[in-house]
Amino acid sequence: MPNQVNLIMDTFASIAMANETLSNDLLKRQPYGRKKALISKRMAVNIVGQSLYQLVVIFSILFWGKPFFRLDSTAHLIVNPPLFTSQAINGLTFPLR
Repeated sequence: MPNQVNLIMDTFASIAMANETLSNDLLKRQPYGRKKALISKRMAVNIVGQSLYQLVVIFSILFWGKPFFRLDSTAHLIVNPPLFTSQAINGLTFPLR
């Protein structure tokens, strides 16, 4: 199992690196220092912003989804709450990446 996880992760990393355009400036720049932050301020703002957006949308659907989608009072017989919760989370998080 660890080899399969390693294969998948290495595949994603190689695809990301292959999509990077090669330039002489990139090849000539010095490596980042050890004390340089891995996550820049802009990256942190994007991560926090995306997290807040996803939380707002997911909780909005979970708490106000029935009236928004015009589901009647018998919808709880059709919609299994744990299954609906996992589908809502998966449906909203994966397409946004």
